[in-house]
Amino acid sequence: MVIQKGLHNPLKLIILILVISACGSIRRVILKQELQQISNKSEVLSKYFVGLSLYDPESKQYLLNINGNKYFTPASNTKILTLATWLATGLDSIPSFKLAEVNGNAIIEPLGDPTLLHPDFPVQNALLQLATNYDTVFVKWPAPSPKPFATGWAWDDYNNSYQPERSSMPLYGNTLHAFYANNGRVIVPDFFEKFIESNSNQTGRAREYNFFQLNDSAYQGSSKEVQIPFKTGNELTMKLLQDTLGVPVIEKHTSITEEVMQIIHSYDRLPVLASMMLNSDNFLAEQLLVNAQLYSDNSNLTAFIEATKQSLFTRTPHPLEWVDGSGLSRYNMFTPMSLVKVLEVIYQQLSWQEINLIFPKGGVSGTIKGWYAAETPYVFAKTGTLRHNHCLSGYIQTKSGNRLIFSFMNNHYTNGSTEVKREMQKILEAIRDAY
Repeated sequence: MVIQKGLHNPLKLIILILVISACGSIRRVILKQELQQISNKSEVLSKYFVGLSLYDPESKQYLLNINGNKYFTPASNTKILTLATWLATGLDSIPSFKLAEVNGNAIIEPLGDPTLLHPDFPVQNALLQLATNYDTVFVKWPAPSPKPFATGWAWDDYNNSYQPERSSMPLYGNTLHAFYANNGRVIVPDFFEKFIESNSNQTGRAREYNFFQLNDSAYQGSSKEVQIPFKTGNELTMKLLQDTLGVPVIEKHTSITEEVMQIIHSYDRLPVLASMMLNSDNFLAEQLLVNAQLYSDNSNLTAFIEATKQSLFTRTPHPLEWVDGSGLSRYNMFTPMSLVKVLEVIYQQLSWQEINLIFPKGGVSGTIKGWYAAETPYVFAKTGTLRHNHCLSGYIQTKSGNRLIFSFMNNHYTNGSTEVKREMQKILEAIRDAY
């Protein structure tokens, strides 16, 4: 009763609130000092280059910076820029192509939609519209076409499933898919069946043309999918499209006025953006950047990136060294402070529910399903991993209910990433508890 009577005294209540508030501030100051010491003295963190930036989007203040102004190789953290750039189109669904109707025929201008005939996106309403409504499909190709590989990509990774080529109208994810099951094999697209050497002692593709080898004996008796990127080209795309549509597909060289063209869309944006972020899908990331570029009527991807840096990302505290959509290029370099500002742009574009759906969730989904687990998920963030580099940037839901933005970047460690992630988890838990 004495305590209750005391709390009714306004002066004592104010003092109590100030004390509680001061304790919180003191705890955060101590945490900041402790994190600085961990960064400097940790046997793990002291072996490589570490950057950590923590930002409060409500107060617009950086709460913590450890090498926050230094440049790091971001790897797939680059997809955060691609996400923000695509969201800036203001679209609710993926634009597939521009379309004009002329004498019962369709004239289309591709917009780089990554979902066309992609095995992960089985509903193909955009192509169904072409197949059922028109006698012939004419294709007016964007000029110039996207470069198949971005600057700084590894030239000898052309054969790996994580590095398909970029194009203005990708089909099947620009990848040959070999599905093995019940001692059989299915090739998608089956157009390539005649260009496969079966029962080879290796699996892959010739560097300069679409001749494939499959080591069938290594996969028989198991359910497995083998993915090999194919070499793209306008002629090949038209052949594949014609096989699918069942109507002639012909290249058109004359232009069509914009006034008579409409935009045909495919998938809602959320499942496509979520697939890019949760699975760290390089192909989706590259094509979504091309998609945003072509939709904006910018004919040059490099110029589009530069324009985006000067508009959407003009408030980053340090210039973005940004060259591709996926982070495959080691020419990308960002500071942690700049990355949190890009994440702030996304925070303003999406609802918290959408962020929960699109970003990997600690202990629950995506590339951090095995890390940052808690009874109540608190980390919603994108990983970025290349050999000797691991980064994590996104959002923290603190125990007090605050939502903070962070970028935690680690470059040039020589051992595996496991011990790096353990240290990161300790620090992110401390931030969750302190704020």
